[in-house]
Amino acid sequence: MKIKTPSILKKLPRLTLGMLLIITLVYFVDFIVDLPYRDIMPLVTGSDYFWFDGRRIALLSTVPAFIFVIGYTFISMFSENYHPSKKSHQRVGIFTMVIFLLFITINAIALFFYLYLAIFTPYKNCEDPKLKHYFVTDYAICKTIVNNEFN
Repeated sequence: MKIKTPSILKKLPRLTLGMLLIITLVYFVDFIVDLPYRDIMPLVTGSDYFWFDGRRIALLSTVPAFIFVIGYTFISMFSENYHPSKKSHQRVGIFTMVIFLLFITINAIALFFYLYLAIFTPYKNCEDPKLKHYFVTDYAICKTIVNNEFN
């Protein structure tokens, strides 16, 4: 007598890898969204200094791509034979162009934020090249900052 393997056991490796990928990508999305928030909050609360790097804001443009991969992984986990059509290839191309434009737009926003800091706020950049991403209200504060960030 031949024992038949349930279909869920055949899908188990694909489901496990898919869930690991989804959990990892959700963690990355949370991390990417949290970075600029932690950088900007001292500015909002009126701190004497804060750390800001525009590259962290540019990371926000990757969030839609991560969400796309999460959705695509979820679909592929539960479908037997998913073969994308030509129309879906066109959608991926359009999605890629939108991500690229979003990346450029967010970088421009980061540049305008730097200009706003330089012109309309009392914050100034530290003169030490190692502390170039720190903005302070008084240059004496730069001497007390311990730089634990990597550049």
